Amino acid sequence: NKQFQPVSSVLIGKILLIVQISIGSLFIICAMLMAAQLFFMKNKEKGIDTNNVTQLYLGKSDWQLNQKGDILKQTLLASPYITEVTRTVEAVLSPSGIDYGNRIINIYFDKQQIRQNDPSRPEDYLFLADEDFFKFFRIRLKSGDFPSPGHPNEYMINETGEKLSGLPELANQKIYISAQNTSGRITGVIKDYHYT
Repeated sequence: NKQFQPVSSVLIGKILLIVQISIGSLFIICAMLMAAQLFFMKNKEKGIDTNNVTQLYLGKSDWQLNQKGDILKQTLLASPYITEVTRTVEAVLSPSGIDYGNRIINIYFDKQQIRQNDPSRPEDYLFLADEDFFKFFRIRLKSGDFPSPGHPNEYMINETGEKLSGLPELANQKIYISAQNTSGRITGVIKDYHYT
């Protein structure tokens, strides 16, 4: 017959104390990491200025960029409390980026590529905005120029899009849009920005 020695209550107390300190330390480390991440998100340069901006979402249609949009824009600018107004088709300040740039098109740099119909080719996302959009959100230009007012076939591309194109410079590059069977011109490359 083997006799079992009872475990000392002092030993159990020490083990429980070590476990409690370990769990408490883990919570403190997690809280510090979350605070550091929140500080980073609040203070990191996003490439877009969203301070003092109110967004009016008027539904998903192109009307914001036509004549009715001009009337609404001028009416808002008549208020002494509003200094700038821009119009887009998609919501910019979406909490999750849903519907942002959801107009899927294929942009080609060579008209002959349109006929090839390559299903493995990545899709391009188009975001429609008026000429004041870049100034309104203080979006920085990497190269080229911003689109000119009254030129609907002028486009901008961001740094990531330029890298993915494989071309060394896209400013003033002619483009072909297969879905609309139109051509246009990239006037400049903007720095990437984060909108959520």
